Amino acid sequence: MKKCSLAGLLIFSFLLLQGQTFDISRMDSLFLDISKNKKGMGSISLFEREKEIYQFNFGFADLKNRIKPTANTKYRIGSVTKMFTATIIMQLIAEGKLSLHSTIFTYFPEIPHTKQITIEQLLKHRSGLTDKKFQTWQRNGKDFKLTKKAEYANVNYGLLSVIAEKVTKTDFATSLRSRIFEPCNLNNTFYENLPDSIGGEAKSYVYANGWQPVDSGDLSFAAGAGAIISNPTDINTFLFHLFSGKLVPQNWLSQMKEIVDGYGSGMMQIQFWDKIAFSHAGQIEGFQSRAVFFPKEHFSVTYCFNGVAIPLDKILIAVLNIYFNM
Repeated sequence: MKKCSLAGLLIFSFLLLQGQTFDISRMDSLFLDISKNKKGMGSISLFEREKEIYQFNFGFADLKNRIKPTANTKYRIGSVTKMFTATIIMQLIAEGKLSLHSTIFTYFPEIPHTKQITIEQLLKHRSGLTDKKFQTWQRNGKDFKLTKKAEYANVNYGLLSVIAEKVTKTDFATSLRSRIFEPCNLNNTFYENLPDSIGGEAKSYVYANGWQPVDSGDLSFAAGAGAIISNPTDINTFLFHLFSGKLVPQNWLSQMKEIVDGYGSGMMQIQFWDKIAFSHAGQIEGFQSRAVFFPKEHFSVTYCFNGVAIPLDKILIAVLNIYFNM
């Protein structure tokens, strides 16, 4: 009995120590230094196997009123929204309501060249559409030529969110809520709101001889390309649900992760030494975010800034060096 109890205690202790092998004080120091040196304000979360192992908030969510961020502070996440939009589209494909290879002419007969553009091309930024050309067409109806190479464009995901609305016969906010937010228990995640219409939303800043406020507008213009408000903990929760196959069947998840010309569906692939991750960054109205998932390591890191004066990649490298004890 004693041997069994001791073995059980050792296993329990090992499980408790998992996820805490990195130098937590070193991670704290990184973000305290970023804040102290006026290089950034925001929140970060690290997950291992669906559990949060580290969470830190720094700087101010509201400088004027000296309000510090908390675990429930919400940030505009910009293009990280595309990961959610791609998930909705792949769910509809898995349900037989859409096809990767169908053209989008059925949904947008008024837009030039839509007989040549497929759902898959929108997902992987290979549609030939560019934001500039599309906006010019919207303003004056002038025809345009499709580009011949992959090019990142918000219009792709704006169109995808409209397609989802037409297929489901409901607004995109409702689809996100019923298909992702509620099943994943994302209590701090919202779509397409007016400034200050939900509690605990951070205000954004840029650094120019001190932190200067950035005006925030109605997010409806960003649609499925960038209209979600969330926080690092919720985004990590979403990532684990997605990559474990709880939101999209594994065969369709594999399609999402397939990289063509640098782009997957709502994600890109990055490498840190010998480790492979899937990621997306976001930037909107002074806010900047980054969500990264390492499938083999069952590890994710997400950070959201409401003010940042250094490149997000430098921060990510520093975080990964600390976590992986490099």
